[in-house]
Amino acid sequence: MSKVIETPTRCCRVVTALLFFAARAVDSLSPFERPIPLNDASISSTYTTEPRVGGWLLLLLSLWIPLGVAILNGLVHRSSMELHHGCLALLSGRFLMDLVVDSMKNRVGRLRPDFLDRCKWDAVANRCTGKANVILDGRRSFPSGHSSSGFTGLGFVALLLATKLLAPPAGTGLLSSRLLRFSIVFSPVCLAAWIAITRLEDYRHHVEDVLAGSLIGALCILVTYHIYWPSPLIRLDAQSSSPRMVYGNAGALRNRDGFELTRMEFEDEDSGERV
Repeated sequence: MSKVIETPTRCCRVVTALLFFAARAVDSLSPFERPIPLNDASISSTYTTEPRVGGWLLLLLSLWIPLGVAILNGLVHRSSMELHHGCLALLSGRFLMDLVVDSMKNRVGRLRPDFLDRCKWDAVANRCTGKANVILDGRRSFPSGHSSSGFTGLGFVALLLATKLLAPPAGTGLLSSRLLRFSIVFSPVCLAAWIAITRLEDYRHHVEDVLAGSLIGALCILVTYHIYWPSPLIRLDAQSSSPRMVYGNAGALRNRDGFELTRMEFEDEDSGERV
């Protein structure tokens, strides 16, 4: 079985790596340069050099903490499969989001709400006189990268928590409360929404940018998460908390939905018992 599994496992890692390098290549391209409407009030806000959620904090909240959650989950359950599936689902979703967002930013070239302050237009020279990198970044407003990053990383945390917590618990402990479990699952989504809102408060994005970025981030992690894990919203039973067996020749072990069973079990057709 190990020889059968090795090739597709390596293939998934290669695809994830290709997404990463493709996203980096697209990010290095120059954005489309739209004409500058000097009298447009929607791009005349004040440019702030210290946003509420800076790059290092965004990276911590949207990548390192979710990655730590994936690693911790694998260690707690002593499962290399859960560790592998968690990390790969997060990273592939992140790199897919980066590729989509950076491609759209460069092709759309929408001006940020604070673009004129970045530009520092000189009427005599008939050009912008601000810092080149600041002006260039000012042309990459749509969609919001902060919003998409937040909903990708923290959306992964919410999905993993939902997978582990929304299945009916045994006993009458603290986590037997459905409201408490839902609150724990929903809290990362609230944090992602806060990150998106700060982009409006800092005048770094228009409303449409934030909405589009949030949607892209949520969709990317939904797609990649469900490749490796069952949906926590469809099957709320004990088995749904285990990752999918997405590798190997398991044609005889497919369930009705077409996905491989996460455990090497099947029902005897005559007795109906699990073997």
